[in-house]
Amino acid sequence: MMGNMPMQKIFMTNENQEQVKELLRELQTQDYDDEPYDEEEEYEEEEEYDELDYREEGQFWNTHDEPVERAESPVYDPDSEDERRPTPEPVIGLFAIGKLCRYGFDRERSKQALEAGVGEVGATMEQLLLQVFSERYGPKAVSPDGLQGAPMDECLTQRQEEALALTAIYGDRFTERIANSVWTVTLDPDFLADIARGKQNASARTDDAVQIRDVCSFYLKGAGCRFGAKCKYKHQMPTKGTASGPQDPVGASQPGFSSYSSPEYELEVRFPKGNRYPFQAPVVAFSTNDETIGAAARLSVTEHLFGEALAAAKEGEPVVYTLITCCEDEATMKELLSVTHHKYSSLPPVVVAPPPAAVAMTKCKSGRSNTASHVESKRSTNTNRTTPTNSTANSRTTPTNSTANSRTAPTNNSTANSRTAPTNNSTANSRTAPTNNSTANSRTAPTNNSTANSRTSPTNRTSSHRTQQATEDLEEEEEEEDDEEEVVVPETESYVNLRKKMVKRHEERTGSQQKENAKLCREFRTKQSSRRFTSMLQQRQKLPAWNEKENILDLLDNCQVLVVSGMTGCGKTTQIPQFILDASLSGPTDQVANIICTQPRRISAISVAERVAQERAERLGNSVGYQIRLETVRSAATRLLYCTTGVLLRRLEGEADLTGISHVIVDEVHERTEESDFLLLVLKDLMVQRPDLKIILMSATLNADLFSQYYNNCNTIHIPGRTFPVDQFFLEDAIAKTRYVIEDGSPFMRSGGGKDKSSSGSKGGRGGGKDPVDQLGDDMWSFMNLQKKDFIKDSIPDQQLSLQELTVRYKDTKKSVLKTISAMDLDKINMDLVESVLEYIVDGDHSYPPGAVLVFMPGLAEIKTLYEQLQSNRMFNNRNRARCVVYPLHSSLSNEEQQAVFKRPPEGVTKIIISTNIAETSVTIDDVVYVVDSGKMKEKSYDASKSMESLEESWVSRANALQRRGRAGRVASGVCFHLFTSHCFQHQLAEQQLPEIQRVPLEQLCLRIKILDVFAERPLDSVFSRLIEPPAMGSLDAAKQRLQDLGALTADEKLTPLGYHLACLPVDVRIGKLMLFGAIFRCLDPALTIAASLAFKSPFVSPWDKREEANEKKLNYALANSDHLALLQAYKGWCGAAKNGNQAGFQYCRENFLSSRGLQEIASLKRQFTELLSDIGFVKEGLKARVIERMAAKGTDGIMEATGREANLNSDNIRLMSAMLCAALYPNVVQVRSPHEKFKQTSKGAVKMQPKADELRYMTKNDGCVHVHPSSVNYTVRHYDSPYLVYHEKVKTSRVFIRDCSMVSVYPLVLFGGGQVNVELQKGEFVISLDDGWIRFAAASHQVAELVKELRWELDQLLEDKIRNPSMDLCTCPRGSRIIHMIVKLITTQ
Repeated sequence: MMGNMPMQKIFMTNENQEQVKELLRELQTQDYDDEPYDEEEEYEEEEEYDELDYREEGQFWNTHDEPVERAESPVYDPDSEDERRPTPEPVIGLFAIGKLCRYGFDRERSKQALEAGVGEVGATMEQLLLQVFSERYGPKAVSPDGLQGAPMDECLTQRQEEALALTAIYGDRFTERIANSVWTVTLDPDFLADIARGKQNASARTDDAVQIRDVCSFYLKGAGCRFGAKCKYKHQMPTKGTASGPQDPVGASQPGFSSYSSPEYELEVRFPKGNRYPFQAPVVAFSTNDETIGAAARLSVTEHLFGEALAAAKEGEPVVYTLITCCEDEATMKELLSVTHHKYSSLPPVVVAPPPAAVAMTKCKSGRSNTASHVESKRSTNTNRTTPTNSTANSRTTPTNSTANSRTAPTNNSTANSRTAPTNNSTANSRTAPTNNSTANSRTAPTNNSTANSRTSPTNRTSSHRTQQATEDLEEEEEEEDDEEEVVVPETESYVNLRKKMVKRHEERTGSQQKENAKLCREFRTKQSSRRFTSMLQQRQKLPAWNEKENILDLLDNCQVLVVSGMTGCGKTTQIPQFILDASLSGPTDQVANIICTQPRRISAISVAERVAQERAERLGNSVGYQIRLETVRSAATRLLYCTTGVLLRRLEGEADLTGISHVIVDEVHERTEESDFLLLVLKDLMVQRPDLKIILMSATLNADLFSQYYNNCNTIHIPGRTFPVDQFFLEDAIAKTRYVIEDGSPFMRSGGGKDKSSSGSKGGRGGGKDPVDQLGDDMWSFMNLQKKDFIKDSIPDQQLSLQELTVRYKDTKKSVLKTISAMDLDKINMDLVESVLEYIVDGDHSYPPGAVLVFMPGLAEIKTLYEQLQSNRMFNNRNRARCVVYPLHSSLSNEEQQAVFKRPPEGVTKIIISTNIAETSVTIDDVVYVVDSGKMKEKSYDASKSMESLEESWVSRANALQRRGRAGRVASGVCFHLFTSHCFQHQLAEQQLPEIQRVPLEQLCLRIKILDVFAERPLDSVFSRLIEPPAMGSLDAAKQRLQDLGALTADEKLTPLGYHLACLPVDVRIGKLMLFGAIFRCLDPALTIAASLAFKSPFVSPWDKREEANEKKLNYALANSDHLALLQAYKGWCGAAKNGNQAGFQYCRENFLSSRGLQEIASLKRQFTELLSDIGFVKEGLKARVIERMAAKGTDGIMEATGREANLNSDNIRLMSAMLCAALYPNVVQVRSPHEKFKQTSKGAVKMQPKADELRYMTKNDGCVHVHPSSVNYTVRHYDSPYLVYHEKVKTSRVFIRDCSMVSVYPLVLFGGGQVNVELQKGEFVISLDDGWIRFAAASHQVAELVKELRWELDQLLEDKIRNPSMDLCTCPRGSRIIHMIVKLITTQ
């Protein structure tokens, strides 16, 4: 009898109550801009302060102290401004002011700009610079006319190409901090430092003085320098007085400048929303922390650089390389750095409204309504909101085609080539790298082409000449009076002229591609005479696919879609793409094919690409390459790219028409993965837009008709297999050969003693007495067979037939065999029969050759059962002599255990592998001659109504059975025993496995559909209905509901900002949310560790013979009743051990039953996840997985070093990590219910007894009772401090289990749980409820209840702002930092 779960009470200390009240009072009485947020505005520049929270009467909490004032709605009235109640000013962080000071702006001016703006450094800096440029060069310079119609996608493409070239030239010095928005280049510090030193007073120095720039920064920080005595910097403190700079507003005491930081010089290039660079000048800025360079000098450099950018924009030329060259020109910089006065580097006389054009260029709203700038910015912001250009909006929400192309798969043009090997005839190189007259020529090795010279400089001069001319212009302008400055305004060009330039560039790129094609054609003709290529060609010609070469090419010439079916080993995957490529290389250079071939698995893409490159007698990455997630091997010459299906789908997100691709080959379509089915739908739409695109679908099984019909009855072709002949035997054959007879009382007998259930009413079977048929002689048996009906419906399974009916169906089968079949339960796997078949193979009377045996079992439990049964058999346990060696093979086994199956045994020893269907396609074991197929497999299914995945045993399909049979004929003639009847094979097995899309959750696919331009505006059900075999509508409805609960999808099926980011992360939506929240709450490293383990697999291993010991070791890591935190502890322990060397790490894994390879995979996945978060702006920009790996110290994965201390401030806070798990995994919550209390009588009286672990009941909201999985650290727990657990997945096997669960307490559920938080009075106490009342807490007082509810509301708003604007820094944002601090404190202390 279960007791009711007692209601948890939510407390808050008096100190915390006062702090929360103070925080809420300040947040809700701030005078913030009350304009509604408009979705057309860009996320990055969103305001950091919330709108006022207008509440009705009665929505405010009561206190026993002083009443809290209700916020009044402020109405802006300029006439009554003096009479208004003064409001607290927003707190502007010193970091933000210091950041602006680095660019040369006066401190007070910076503070005013931050207060008048959004408080966000990037937006304020852009606004100030646009004011500077507008005053210096005129409003038209920052907002030229005639650009709105220019295609943004072409601009973004050129921008991306330039970024690739700059990366190739400058390496780590160039960083794309925010994709397509902010670039930074670290300038040559020695060169600039020398100029700065020249300005210092020589008398201020002495021979013995130690300058700050000469001191090692690591030494100053106390971090220890790894270079030791070899360090080129000094390890001593600087001499006092040596760092004094000129008398300038920028000094050592100013924020942003540390007396003990080495000088840094940086060029920043920003592309505001809608900027049409290179046809419009970007916002450029020079910044430094070097105190010797005055503020006016910095702004002078910035102004000069913008003038250069204006000149280049007039000609539509890329300018960043030129700007870097200017900054490294000594004469120019000396002149600019000598400037001592600038309007914006000195105190502002009055606060004036910025020019309208400048305000219109910003993307933020004014945060204050009591300045003149408020009215002006409101007017310009409204203008921006009401008339956004389509191309701008497009470029924000869904990257344009060409941009995404260059991101995911760089186009085959010369710019991409310049990354690896710049060539002298590269046109694209000449665009970004100036001629040999340039200052930086020796470093970049640019082109000698005179045509490039003219393109680099619009006036047919070199970059140096243009710099010199601009400097002379600047000197002339400085001689004029300040109020009559000569304005340099570039001519506005019509869209027609811009388009002509773009077409010209496209022609040049096409020309570069033609050169690559011509080179490939020459190489192809040359290598046909090479011995290596000829040798490989002879091997290729032996493959069955070669015989169909001409047929395939002819069909492709005459149709757009072709379906090719062929058994494993026929050569379709490696040969058909080569047939197409070779045919095109023999023709004109402008018709060379560009082929993408998708593979369902990463390992397949890599191994096939390597094989094809080998066959073509070339290195991988030349004409053949591969691309998988976060790893690419290709070049500008690559014309055959093998990639995973997911990579192509990601590419389609930004490049909807696959420009430049001639053929798309989808391999292994018969596997019917979720991604491949969706890709077929996308390609079906694409072929209408691209009639020149050829699509080839390749399948290993004979289900070509289904795909042919989906593509309007397109042509099909079949290639015969290359496998050796395999003798195929079914259940009746196996029983006959092994002479197996089922024993009485066997667990594998039919239930009910074998009584048949057929409609004939026969009483045949075993049990009560002998069947009358058993007593008949063979002659009479034959006579009765003639008398019986001679037809049984094929639809009736063998399991339901009597012995007499079986004799009709199997006329040529022996009586003894049919008697055994009629007595067997055919739905069970008969382990005794499997053992008999193995005995027959190893020691039977047959003429088949010796070889390995592969036994297919459905899952780990069956493998274990058979393994243990064989160990009790003298033939297999090797107690007397070694005759057999038995290996299990399962995906949960460690890589080391899996590798053992590939070892060849000694002479005379038979290797037996007991495997799941992992050995069907993923693993090929060369020496297999015999296959024993149980006919069963474990298949994932999904119950949408219960949100539950189950792993259930089911019959294999005919396609699976044929694939299993083929495993026996890979290297020699083989034998296959199917442990189901021939009739079952022909009539009961499904032709194909159920498509994955019909048996998995659909959340990730829904997000993927919504992020694709072509489907973004269509209802989800209309898209799903067009799939080749759509899932049930119930599954789709459940997925939409879960996405809405997560906050990823709106009710009208629009992506929210969170949904957009989750769609960009190629992981389960809950894992993605854990990563995002870990970044927001500054516990990034542990969040990534847990996310990586959930996305990969648990590193804990349980060997067959040491399972109990392994479980005990795992319990040693138990922390806070959490599987996730136990895993985190194990990972930390491994890292700590690995600091003493790899051997120590391996030893630690062995002692604690951990998979070393699994932990290494988790570390690798963490680095990949960090790169993904960096790409979308949630951690430091520009991080790459391979760079993070290089940063890693011994025993670390590099995450802490790469992301910095700020991102990991709360990494050791266990309670906060539990809260993050709650935020990510909600609504996957179970309640723990205890039985009625029991008491034990002792000498001291009755003592309450703790319930046993198996007496606890775990209840979900919709499914009732579930069970904790035996592998969980909570499996034996008898008491929980909090009666709530969150879990990652719910799986049904023998029972419904929850895996990987963690206990969560009151505050995480209230603050991070989904849905509306309600407070109501029930039976005299205030109750906080969520999730329709399923989760309920009693509040200690009404005040506590209301405080929690209001704080939750503020947190929701803050998280929404942060997710909408990832670059928003919650450390420097006053509102954000205070809310986060309060939340962390409540979770940690309560």
